[in-house]
Amino acid sequence: MISRKSKMTVFWNCPTCHGDYSYPIAERSVGDDSCSYCNRGRFLAGYNSLDVTDPDLAKEWSSNNTDSPKSYPSYSR
Repeated sequence: MISRKSKMTVFWNCPTCHGDYSYPIAERSVGDDSCSYCNRGRFLAGYNSLDVTDPDLAKEWSSNNTDSPKSYPSYSR
């Protein structure tokens, strides 16, 4: 059994983006902003990729690129 106050880091599944991310048990609460995909800390294709967040810009993506706009977040350099 693990205590609610445990500093142990475990995986969580975000109800918004459905991505799995790791976070300490003691620092989590329902509805917090701990998801690293939702708060733009990490990239999750199909959730915060350019084709999803800015579909109009993604339409201008050249076929000469080696990757698709699904491979990059809108905030990518």
